[in-house]
Amino acid sequence: MAPRKKAVVKTRGAEHRSHDGILAAMMLAVTCVAAPLSGVRAQATEVLITAGTEISEDYETWSLFLICNPSWAKPDAYERIQSLWPEFTGFGRAIGDNHLAVWFWRQEPRWGTEELVEDLDVERAARYCDTYGLRPSRSPHVLVTTTYPTVDERVEEYIVLELAGAEPGEIGDFLGELADALFADDLSSLDPKSGGFWASLFEKIRGPIRRLGNDITITIESGPLQLRWSGGEH
Repeated sequence: MAPRKKAVVKTRGAEHRSHDGILAAMMLAVTCVAAPLSGVRAQATEVLITAGTEISEDYETWSLFLICNPSWAKPDAYERIQSLWPEFTGFGRAIGDNHLAVWFWRQEPRWGTEELVEDLDVERAARYCDTYGLRPSRSPHVLVTTTYPTVDERVEEYIVLELAGAEPGEIGDFLGELADALFADDLSSLDPKSGGFWASLFEKIRGPIRRLGNDITITIESGPLQLRWSGGEH
């Protein structure tokens, strides 16, 4: 396996866009990186600012971090968001160049203030939650797909991780396990459109969920294959 490249963090947004839509690297801890359609890529995270900016294409998987829980939209939730951010950015750096991790902001985040809550693009996350039938009260969600995830149409194969009730540190522990699963050699040899790929991914992350407790649930949809499991089940 080729060595992983160092992640480069960039942001994309209508109000900060240059003529080609790519911003210079900014002093944000990470999340969505605009990747070229050809050539060498050195990033796997992308920060999207404003609803009009589209998710980058040409990846093997997309992992969308969706926060649409009302309890995370209160002013006093900014510390939880700020604590969760480095956990997610670490996940984005760990999953390799062919997998993209995505976080949605409405505008540049105002770190260390209650206004940070207002900077989250809860509305865009809620549209994805609605498309996939995800309960806001069970978010944050991580939606992982092997098909480009448009906001208005559900893809055929995907996995959803419900992280409600888990603390940022616990979420970070699980994201590390998810990164290991996505990067596993035996998983990369499978067709990402196949039921075998999703069943293998399910088995790889079920153990970590059991260890972390009752606050994480996984749901997989892949054609006739439908699986759902909670950390409280044995």
